[in-house]
Amino acid sequence: MRGGIEKIVVFFIFETLDMVAKFTYSDAVKVKLSSDPVLKPGQLASIVGAYDKEELKKGGKWEGGNWFFDRFKPGVVYIIEYEDGSAENVHEDDLEPCLGT
Repeated sequence: MRGGIEKIVVFFIFETLDMVAKFTYSDAVKVKLSSDPVLKPGQLASIVGAYDKEELKKGGKWEGGNWFFDRFKPGVVYIIEYEDGSAENVHEDDLEPCLGT
């Protein structure tokens, strides 16, 4: 049942994004080759969530005493899950659609 709840929450996040999202839940994406090596350039992944950085700031969500999303420029930050099951927060500019895997 937990997966169903997570899907509802994720869909809610996508529905409430003030910015136009390039991707939506379960889209297949590829990390751009020009991305930071930490993001595993060239790897395939799926979109599992998204944040509108400016909307989150309004809510004051803090992590470890520092504003977590300050490391990202304005725009949508996606949560992606790689094929190995690991996940990462990635700015929209570091992703491209994965067409025909």
